[in-house]
Amino acid sequence: MASRNPVRDTTLPPSGMGPTGLAPSGLGERLFEVLGSVRFLMRASGVAFIVVVNAMIGYGVWQRHAEAVHGAERSTRNLARILEEQAVRTVFSVDLLLSDLVTVLDTHPQARTMAAPSVNALLRNRRDAIGPISGLIVVDEQGRVLHHSADSSPPAFDLTNRPYFAAHRDEGASDGGLHIGAPVPSMAFPGTYVIPMSRRWSHPDGRFAGVVVALINPL
Repeated sequence: MASRNPVRDTTLPPSGMGPTGLAPSGLGERLFEVLGSVRFLMRASGVAFIVVVNAMIGYGVWQRHAEAVHGAERSTRNLARILEEQAVRTVFSVDLLLSDLVTVLDTHPQARTMAAPSVNALLRNRRDAIGPISGLIVVDEQGRVLHHSADSSPPAFDLTNRPYFAAHRDEGASDGGLHIGAPVPSMAFPGTYVIPMSRRWSHPDGRFAGVVVALINPL
């Protein structure tokens, strides 16, 4: 005999509930929350992606900038080293040239004859042996120009006030070696500057006889 009170199927949602067990209004709210979370995650992912891409681009730019800076520093150090070595070689070469020139003048028969063509030719020859030299000058003990490589008839310049002359004149009988002066205006080439390097020229008895000067083009 059938029971008068059949057992209710509790697996079915109560009347007015959806398949999930939520009322239609609750289901909509839940769905809205889920969709909102998805949109938030999509926006957050997009922002994160943009931030990561921009960071990578910024790092690449910084890295290239750092490499460029390091490269420029290396180039500057190398250039400074090259210029320093070139300057040392130039000074050494000029010192040897002036020392040799003093020796030649000591025995040259026309060394003290003003504007002697043979001495002028000698100076031009020695000048052309070293590129940076723009001129060679022989000055007597009175500060008068005896010979100039740039002029076979040099004007009567008075060089007694020039440091490269006075430094050797005031040494007495000693030889102070090579004197390197500060850049000065060139008398032979107006509007230009030269760096004078000079050596003492002495009489056989050691008295001051003048100086030999190399004028170096600083460019």
